[in-house]
Amino acid sequence: FVVLEPKVPASEATEELLLAYCRRNIAKYAMPYAIEFRDELPKTRIGKIAYTELEREELERLEQVKQKAKAAAEAAQKAEKKKKKH
Repeated sequence: FVVLEPKVPASEATEELLLAYCRRNIAKYAMPYAIEFRDELPKTRIGKIAYTELEREELERLEQVKQKAKAAAEAAQKAEKKKKKH
């Protein structure tokens, strides 16, 4: 998760630039898979970054992706069964 300075555009070019920097300066096991740009990061009551909130959001997003994939697979199976009947 990245919060950009106001004048820096949130674009694919910016993401690639950041990933290239990471490749040069971060160990492979610590490399991010992707970068998500945000206007702000969630904070705790005392002003620290709420990492647990970010993790919860990411787990919810992954669960939604899994549900969509499962629904698509079920739809494909139904279509295949329907195709076999005809």
